[in-house]
Amino acid sequence: MLMFAAADKLLKKISARIIGPDDSDEEKLHKTLLIFACGLMGSAAMLWLVIYNAMGIRYSATVPLLYLAVSATTLVIYIWKLNFEFFRFAQTCLYLFVPFIMQWSIGSYVTSSGVML
Repeated sequence: MLMFAAADKLLKKISARIIGPDDSDEEKLHKTLLIFACGLMGSAAMLWLVIYNAMGIRYSATVPLLYLAVSATTLVIYIWKLNFEFFRFAQTCLYLFVPFIMQWSIGSYVTSSGVML
């Protein structure tokens, strides 16, 4: 029970740091949705990592791992520096370019068509 209380306290501190008291409702929504999307994409990247490792495609499995590392780094930088524009730009670039890097790492459009689905 003590561990849950400590985790709850930590999450409240991070939440208070990310969403400032002077943020408008729209800014709060943008920040919350982007962090939520970052978490969902991180979960999907972990799933792709497991799938590619199970298929034996080791080279392509490094792309989701790198995505997780870069995404977590941008999140930490955002929490530390509170630069939402950088975080939004970095996450948008990751969302747009990682699928194409995945296609390139697998080989061709035919062999990697499942990535885009």
